[in-house]
Amino acid sequence: MAEPVERRVATHGPDTLDEASSVGPIAEAVVVVADIARATTMYESALGAVAGEHGALDPERAASWRQPSLGGAPSVVLRAPEDDRPGRIRLVESQDAAPSPPLARPGWSAIELLVADADRAMERAQRAGARVVVAPRTVGSGGSLRAAQVEGPAGELWYLTEVRGAPPGFDLPSAVAELGPVFIMVATCADLEESRARFEEATSGRRVTDHRLPIGVINTVHELPADTVHRISTVQLAGQSAIEFDQHAVATGPDGDQRLRQGVISVAVVDEGPQRSAPIEVAPGAFVEFVAG
Repeated sequence: MAEPVERRVATHGPDTLDEASSVGPIAEAVVVVADIARATTMYESALGAVAGEHGALDPERAASWRQPSLGGAPSVVLRAPEDDRPGRIRLVESQDAAPSPPLARPGWSAIELLVADADRAMERAQRAGARVVVAPRTVGSGGSLRAAQVEGPAGELWYLTEVRGAPPGFDLPSAVAELGPVFIMVATCADLEESRARFEEATSGRRVTDHRLPIGVINTVHELPADTVHRISTVQLAGQSAIEFDQHAVATGPDGDQRLRQGVISVAVVDEGPQRSAPIEVAPGAFVEFVAG
């Protein structure tokens, strides 16, 4: 969650916390990397994640993202070592994937990880050689969150977030160890309403926020004045997860550019309803998959 929650809305979906979407929590974030060995080492040393499942990516899954070249590619699953809740990270290797600097294009831009102490988490990442984009700061209504933003090995941002209490309207997890699960995913959008509508129609998620305010990490990366405002909206899911949509001017590349790029390509969410065969695309090259609980 990038910045303070100043107001919330109930313009779509259930009106109460107990009536939230049956979709959730976040099960997995899939990150395309150029060198899986190097990226795995960075996730382990900078975050304290542990590599578990090693194998090859399912060709059918790759095809559902319109990236058949990823079928059979090396894949590693990373988890929090002492927290078995859903919210893992899967790395998939493609040496042909184009570099993608942070916040350069629409799509999944940030992985928000639960940590026990944002300052300690940032210090660990720094010692491992990761670039800190924004140092820990207090965010959220009433100072309920403290978060740092760090650049991952494929241009994905890590939000290292300490939850001291959920902002009004949210249901967020509490830390049980130094590193916890992925609990929020952030999408950069050229058109927030279009991306959010695709997601809400598929999930019946409960919209919690829709407002304009400065977002420190965007302004820092793009060297904008600190008081530049952007539109941000967050949708609550079941299982103490959420999806955040950030709208700001981004480089979109040539029309029809479908090149595979490094960074987060897909987010899998648990769905207790009937099984769905195809993911949805909330932004160019940014997919949401639905998996059984």
